[in-house]
Amino acid sequence: MQRICRSRTLAGVSGQGQLGASSTTEPRYIAGDVAPAHRRDGGRRFHPLRPDVLADPYAVYKRLREEAPVLWDRRFGWLIFPYDDVAAALKDPRLSARRPAPEDPIPRLLQPIADEVRSVRYLQGQWLLCADPPRHTRLRTILAPAFSPRMVERLRPRIQQAVDSLLDRAGASGDMDVIADLAYPLPTTIIAELLGVPVQDIDVFKHWSDAIAGSFTWAPDTMHRAYVAIVELTAYIAELVRSRRPTADDTLLNVLLRAQATDGALTDDDLLAQCVMLLFAGHETTTNLIGNGILALLQHQEQLARLRTEPSLVESAVEELARFDSPTQATFRSVAEDFELRGQQLHRDDHVLLMLGSANRDPSQFVEPDVLDLGRRDNRHLAFSQGPHFCLGAILARLECQIALGALVRRFPQMRLAETDLRWRPNVFLRGLERLAITV
Repeated sequence: MQRICRSRTLAGVSGQGQLGASSTTEPRYIAGDVAPAHRRDGGRRFHPLRPDVLADPYAVYKRLREEAPVLWDRRFGWLIFPYDDVAAALKDPRLSARRPAPEDPIPRLLQPIADEVRSVRYLQGQWLLCADPPRHTRLRTILAPAFSPRMVERLRPRIQQAVDSLLDRAGASGDMDVIADLAYPLPTTIIAELLGVPVQDIDVFKHWSDAIAGSFTWAPDTMHRAYVAIVELTAYIAELVRSRRPTADDTLLNVLLRAQATDGALTDDDLLAQCVMLLFAGHETTTNLIGNGILALLQHQEQLARLRTEPSLVESAVEELARFDSPTQATFRSVAEDFELRGQQLHRDDHVLLMLGSANRDPSQFVEPDVLDLGRRDNRHLAFSQGPHFCLGAILARLECQIALGALVRRFPQMRLAETDLRWRPNVFLRGLERLAITV
């Protein structure tokens, strides 16, 4: 990926630089350094990385749904909180999935690492999830068959085997970190096997993935680490591609290589970028879904007991856990065409955050939304998005979580929290725990 690597060689980036504020510092000036005159926040601000908000963002969402359902914040752009508006926006062609492009203005806070920011923007801009039709349609057509219900169901025995192996190891010690021992290695192993990359490298994948996820805080040090990770991961995948020739097997890497070889549907950058995206996005949602879900069950013992006595509820349980504490809290859009929403004027190129976590707790859509109900009916949550960008791997994520949850509840009936001092990863978009220690 020549454009990604040309601004600085890999050897020249150690990843040890101390640039700017720490990763827990709240991002500033994401949408621009100065709010245009026609956009005002009315004195309200959104503070997603404040410790109390990280611990429980849903009280803040409730207040903002009522007081400022469409809020301008100069650091983020427009934030949209109500279910109906978010659901409609996910399918609205006036909102583009395009992220800031390399040539777009760079906020003042990130100017010292402008070249690195452009490289990160370039790679992420090539991802399927950041594309609009017709490019999005072309890429999704290539990848979607690998995530069809039939293909995912074929993975059930392998997922069960992986879960059993991980829980055997954890059960032997009596203590377990749900994130490190199950929620992370399970989906990472499966997506690595699907891609056809060496599973023994999953520890370094985690390092890269965590760094890329940190880019969504838009702080200088986290953006720098994301750049280093992208250079290293891209070089890793490029070497893997160079050693391969398209074959008839169903690994995702070969699906991409065949698409490139047969009709030129993919450029080299397209191919590498989709591999990076799949390794990153292929586990982030599932890791957080499993971790957040187990925490919710341990904090709602009556629902945990219900699942234990009614294991057939596991599919419904996964949907409710995804709604109750969404692994993805927000998704990004940019305005492609001026329009009005709830009396607010959204202008071309404005940034927009669609607050999925807020939508999933909206009482206009869900009865008693702050109550965890594993048997909830008519659960049309937005945790996996909807419309053209409905999560490509949603079927796989659901199956992985169903098997992991079912096995954990069945095998460890006495499991309980080992510590109550929970640390949430500081991220505007992704909601997940750094660790979840339990006694089994």
